[in-house]
Amino acid sequence: MSDAHAPDGPQDVVPGRPHGVPSKDSMPVIRPDGVQPPAPAVRHGEIVVHDGGTLPAAPPPETHIVTVFGDARRSGRFRVAPHTSVSLLFGDLTLDLREAILDADVVELRTDMLFGDVRLVVPPGVDVQMRTTTVFGDATVHPGCSTDVPHTHTVVVHGVTVFGDVTVHTLEVGAPIPTLWGRLKTRWAQTRRSSGGT
Repeated sequence: MSDAHAPDGPQDVVPGRPHGVPSKDSMPVIRPDGVQPPAPAVRHGEIVVHDGGTLPAAPPPETHIVTVFGDARRSGRFRVAPHTSVSLLFGDLTLDLREAILDADVVELRTDMLFGDVRLVVPPGVDVQMRTTTVFGDATVHPGCSTDVPHTHTVVVHGVTVFGDVTVHTLEVGAPIPTLWGRLKTRWAQTRRSSGGT
């Protein structure tokens, strides 16, 4: 038996507002303790969450980095777009992703460089696939010491490099990034030890 007092229309319609038009005031979310948490707010490019911490605001689907006659560095806690393009002309870029938040399981990094170098640093557990085309340059991946860490994300590096290098390092958070001078000193020391020098 149907209830004679039950309304015929939909139950989620607000009186005075056409059906299908959302309200500015969404339904409140009440925690189990009966307290309504404050709504997230954006502050200085960050999303303020309920526990007092912050998360970097979501980036656009594609990010562009352009450097001409200069150097650029990005590190720390930031969000990485699924597609990032880098254009370098007589410049260097260091992109440290060890504390970054990758918004996709597979992140594409396109590097187009002329007389420039790119150093990419990733934490253990990130698989890097190098697909760049180099002319008078090198594309090198230095794997980390830990090989038993399961891969959680993949970074695909592709593009064209002319008179430049693309170098990838897998390092723990806080570990220093090797420099060219440091690598030369290490290689020289290894050569001396192998030849019996002191």
